[in-house]
Amino acid sequence: MKNIIIICKKDNIVIKKKNIIKKWIKDNYPDKKIYSETNYKLEINLDLIICIGGDGTLLYANKFLSQNKTIPFFLVGSGTLEFIPNNNYDNFKNNLRKIFNNNFNTLELTKINIDSFNYQAINEISIHRSNSSKILTLEIYIDNFLITNFRGDGLIVSTPIGSTAYNLSAGGSLIAPNNSVFIITPICPFSLSFRPLIISDDSIINIKIIKSDTSVQIEGDGNFISNLNKGDNIIIKKDNNKINLLYSDKININNWFLNLTKKLNWGN
Repeated sequence: MKNIIIICKKDNIVIKKKNIIKKWIKDNYPDKKIYSETNYKLEINLDLIICIGGDGTLLYANKFLSQNKTIPFFLVGSGTLEFIPNNNYDNFKNNLRKIFNNNFNTLELTKINIDSFNYQAINEISIHRSNSSKILTLEIYIDNFLITNFRGDGLIVSTPIGSTAYNLSAGGSLIAPNNSVFIITPICPFSLSFRPLIISDDSIINIKIIKSDTSVQIEGDGNFISNLNKGDNIIIKKDNNKINLLYSDKININNWFLNLTKKLNWGN
């Protein structure tokens, strides 16, 4: 691992942690080239992304490094909401030593590919009405099979790691990150019979805009992608590349459940 970029949450305390980690790497591994957002160019072949913050910082890093390849992440927890298992800042020296010696475990996270726009998202894509109270009508196909005509405010297609984000707010299921699935969750459906649907992430989802009396938008991880029109056809599938999170110790999925218990006050 020679070329490394460090991306952090825009917070004075987190920036201080970034500078401490950067100095330690330079002092102990002078052969490694460390980049920041200001001196990095997309043509540089990165070997590792050190991401300091919470889940939102990881999303930001993926957007900033939109490339058609897999680059591993070392996620250091320092955010407000942290559902994604991370590495403890206090142990970063020992953790990075192991990783630089190729002694690590990997958690692979599925990314969503919006084939129609060549866009990759980590958490979710959403198709929704813009600035009107009028509902829209969508046709939803899974592997070329029409499962339903949907009427409502919109639709979310989420990965397991995104199940604790927009999907959760819309009433979608919580999915442990070691599952290979997508969650299709309606946003304010006209018919209460349409409930969140969990399918294999090997499926190809096809969403057609059938009727809309208002403007329609598509977003990925909360970022605007494009306006949509009646007749547009959105193809959603698993991306060929994954998000690889590196850990110095064996990955314990129970940590994800522990985070849910803490953040959502389960049992209280």
